[in-house]
Amino acid sequence: MSRGKILRGIAIGALVATAACSGAPDGGFPAPSSLVGAWRLVDEAAADGGVLSMPQEIREYTFAADRTYSLRSYHDNRDGAWALAGDTLTLTSGSGPVTVPVLALTSRELVLVEAVPPILRRRPSSAARSRNTFRRVDEAELGPLLGSSVETAAPTAGRYAARYGFGSAQYPTTEIYIQHDIRGAAIVDLAADGTATACLAVHAHRSTSISHYASPDREDHRSEDDQRLLLGARGTWVVDGDAARVVLDHTTRAGCAVPGNGDPGAPPVVLTCRAVAPTDRIPLAAVACRLDAAPHGADAIAINPADSPRAGPYTLQSGPAQHFDYGLGTPWLLLGPAPGLEVTSHDGRGRGGPQVTFASAAAAVEIDELAYRDAR
Repeated sequence: MSRGKILRGIAIGALVATAACSGAPDGGFPAPSSLVGAWRLVDEAAADGGVLSMPQEIREYTFAADRTYSLRSYHDNRDGAWALAGDTLTLTSGSGPVTVPVLALTSRELVLVEAVPPILRRRPSSAARSRNTFRRVDEAELGPLLGSSVETAAPTAGRYAARYGFGSAQYPTTEIYIQHDIRGAAIVDLAADGTATACLAVHAHRSTSISHYASPDREDHRSEDDQRLLLGARGTWVVDGDAARVVLDHTTRAGCAVPGNGDPGAPPVVLTCRAVAPTDRIPLAAVACRLDAAPHGADAIAINPADSPRAGPYTLQSGPAQHFDYGLGTPWLLLGPAPGLEVTSHDGRGRGGPQVTFASAAAAVEIDELAYRDAR
C-alpha cells in the first residue's frame, strides 16, 4: 500500500473516530430512523489531503422508512436500499453495496465521507473522497425561503397588498438566450363583516434569441411573447383554524371593481391565507395566501416558498437550463399591510437558485389598471 493511501486512511479514520464520540451524548449514534427524510448537500471539503477540482453543487439523498433510498446529482444518480449500523451507512444499488462513514447525524445535519465521482477527479492532485455536509430538507409548505423560523396564525381583517418584480436570464446553450420579466401587483381586502375583495395584475414578458450558429436555417431569430392579466374578484372569507378560507366567486377581467355578479361563467378565485410573523427575511408582519384556484396566468406573481433549490417565482422554476425537475410545489401570494410588501427576484446564468428579497414597499401599493389590460 502506498504512503498516500495509508495517510488518507488515517485521516478518514480520525474523522470517523471524532464523529463517533460526538454523535450523541453517550458516544453513540441516533437510531437509524433519524436518517429518514430528504437531505441536501450544503458544503463539501476534501477528506484525503487532495483538492476538489470541481464542486458537485447538487447532491440530494432521500432515505425512506422502508429502507430504500434515492440519490440525485449531476454525476451520480442511484436507487437502492440503505442500512445504518452505528457510524457506518451501507448503500446497496445495482452496482453492489458501498459503505459510507458517517461523521455526524443530528436532527438537521448529516455529514458523510463519500467517493468523489470520477468525472470530477481531473488531475493527479484531485481528492478521491470528500467530506459532504447535508442539511435536512424542510417539509413545510412555507419553507426557509421565508425565514429560518416561520410562525403562522389566522389572519385578521385588513387590506394586504404587494408589488412583484421577477427577472430571469438564462443560456440553455451558448447560442440560445431566454429572458423573462414579470411585473405585477395584488391587493386582498378582508373586511370585518366577512366580505372580501381582491385585484390581481400581471404583465409577463418573454423573449428568446437564437444565434445563426444554432438555428436550422443559419439565420438569427428572436421571438417575443407578452401576456397581461387584470382580475377583479369579490366574495367572502371565514377563519378556519389557523387559516382563513377566502372564496371570491364573482370575478371580472374588466377591472378591479366587480360589476354585479361579475363576468358570466368566470371561474372563482379561492385562497387559503395565513398571517406570517416577521422573520429574518421578511421585515414586517405579512400574509401568505395559497392560490387554491385562480384563472390561468395569475400564478405568474406567485412564489413557491417550499424548501426547493428553485424556490422562488412559481412559473420560473423549470426550463431548458434546468437539469432536474423538483416539482413546482404550490403557488403562494405574499402580501403585507400598508404600505404593502415588495417581492423581487433575479435568476442569472449560474446554477444557483433565484435570489428572492422581501421588503416593505417604499410607497403604497396601488394598481394602474390601464397598464395591465390586455390590448389584444
